[in-house]
Amino acid sequence: MTGPSGTATHTYAYDSVWKDKLISYDGKGITYDAMGNPTNYMGASMTWDVKGNLTCVSGRNGKSAAYTYLSDGQRYTKTTGGKTTAYLYNNGLLLSETTGNEVINYYYDSDGTVLGIGYKKGTNDEKHYFFEKNAFGDVIAVYRNSDSVLIGTYEYDPWGNPISVKEAAGGRDTDGILQKNPFRYRCYYYDTEIGFYYLNSRYYDPQIRRFISADSITTSTGEDVFGYNLYSYCWNSPLGKADHDGHDPRALTLT
Repeated sequence: MTGPSGTATHTYAYDSVWKDKLISYDGKGITYDAMGNPTNYMGASMTWDVKGNLTCVSGRNGKSAAYTYLSDGQRYTKTTGGKTTAYLYNNGLLLSETTGNEVINYYYDSDGTVLGIGYKKGTNDEKHYFFEKNAFGDVIAVYRNSDSVLIGTYEYDPWGNPISVKEAAGGRDTDGILQKNPFRYRCYYYDTEIGFYYLNSRYYDPQIRRFISADSITTSTGEDVFGYNLYSYCWNSPLGKADHDGHDPRALTLT
């Protein structure tokens, strides 16, 4: 396989009965419950609720996180590093998140595409930032709205693995927006502490290039054999594709 630093070889091993299930990656084991949700994920322990929502990750990159969900399955809170973040939605769109005295508001166009963020800490005025995206919808740069000054940039490989997060010269990112902003590759929500993208119904791991749990919608909408693999991401071919709900990969209209 080809990665950001060149060609690398990775070893995948699959279950002999449920052949979609990855049981080891580069010799690191993965075990599952009866529904195909991992309980031990390459050394990290995971727990799930009866609806198939991930509720706890422990020992992932040396960190842990716990989650709660709304009745429709959207994530309601995340607790990690002793801090809890609460999420607010409207018609499926993430409007804001609050962590202690910090609030991040999200702003969208008429098509529901996130354009930028507003950051407010305590009683300070809200500061606004807008995104630059590439043709695939990846957020590749953040600018300060007040003067259009570049704050910093992001770079990814084709599967969404972060290559770099670079602050612009001059120490302009005084509020740490580059790290606080979660919208990254394909404008997915990135959980930096565990290295997964949250795609509303499931979590995507760019390291192994698959979803960590099986798709709960079992009808195939994919291409050829990959449409029937309940763990595959974008039919195992991410270039020019995105999957914003974890169920329905789509080819992107590039402009």
